[in-house]
Amino acid sequence: CNRSYPHSFCCSFLWERSVPSLPMSKPVDKETEKVLQAVKALFSESTTNEVRNEANKWLLGFKKTRQAWRVADAILSRPGLSRDAYYFAAYTLRRKIQYDFGDLSNMENRISLRNSLFQHALRHSADKMIRMQLALAVSVLAIH
Repeated sequence: CNRSYPHSFCCSFLWERSVPSLPMSKPVDKETEKVLQAVKALFSESTTNEVRNEANKWLLGFKKTRQAWRVADAILSRPGLSRDAYYFAAYTLRRKIQYDFGDLSNMENRISLRNSLFQHALRHSADKMIRMQLALAVSVLAIH
């Protein structure tokens, strides 16, 4: 149980039992897999309200963690994932830049984030919703 999340989110996930693992061409870390499963549970039409609410609560808690930076970047870098996964990742990065920019204390991390955002914006330029979140992320980063 990872204590960086609110207790109710970290010990027993309904959505982990109800959503099958996602097919991946490359192995991903457990945290990224959990996020992808939660996003799938949140947006799947076949998900029950109870499972959807649990996935939503867990994702809200996850977005507040430091790991969210890395996982969101990893999701945006992976080809072949769902639009929902990409949107969640782009939205998470924008919110992290907006509210948790202090997590990136050194200039090297900030430059790496900037470069990564530009790469993601190019990679996801065809999808207006994802492109908008990434453009907002770049804008917020420029203000900092």
